[in-house]
Amino acid sequence: PALELPFAGHPTLGSAWVIREHLAPGRPAAVVLSLGVGRVPVAFEPEAGGGEVAWLTAPSISLGRTLARERIAAALGLAVGEIAADLPVQHVLAGVEFVHVALTSQAAVAKARLDLRALAELAAEGFPRHVYLFARAAETAGIDLHARMLLEDGGLREDPATGSATACLGAYLLAHGGYGDRFTLRIEQGVEMGRPSLLRLEVTGPFAAAKIRVGGRVFESARGELL
Repeated sequence: PALELPFAGHPTLGSAWVIREHLAPGRPAAVVLSLGVGRVPVAFEPEAGGGEVAWLTAPSISLGRTLARERIAAALGLAVGEIAADLPVQHVLAGVEFVHVALTSQAAVAKARLDLRALAELAAEGFPRHVYLFARAAETAGIDLHARMLLEDGGLREDPATGSATACLGAYLLAHGGYGDRFTLRIEQGVEMGRPSLLRLEVTGPFAAAKIRVGGRVFESARGELL
């Protein structure tokens, strides 16, 4: 480990599940974690059709500077016309930081590739090296948005499911997306990596007092004992 993340989806949901299942008395319906961004509640709720979803309530999210479409297109290896013209390219912050980019199609999301030199130029101006791309889903029934999170961080280039970026997307869409101040979305991510993931996003506004929740299922995959 080289750094500590103040907020992230996978470890928040997973840790809350382990605490609820193995440490907290009475198997409570909710657990509150104290993270670098403050207290983050995680609630466990049954899902229609069986199973349950763990929902984290996001910390405070702020919208930062915008960026010209031409510059982000160069960093993603895309044509300017593949960057949506009706939504801004914007720096969004929730303890961790992303550049959120709406694209015109799922095909554009799939073919995006980071140009590390162009990304470094943006980073020198204070933009993060984490770029969250999304477009309306066109190929999977019951899915609203198709997303990827591309990055340049210690040799990593892509993340299969990014709860913190999904939470930031909630604030971004609340401000710009035309969904109103109450919406729920199902978002697929990680498809291009061969690690398809499903994230739930639930937003209740208005923006100044929005409650943003990100949900996902937790699966126990291993047990062990350290001696």
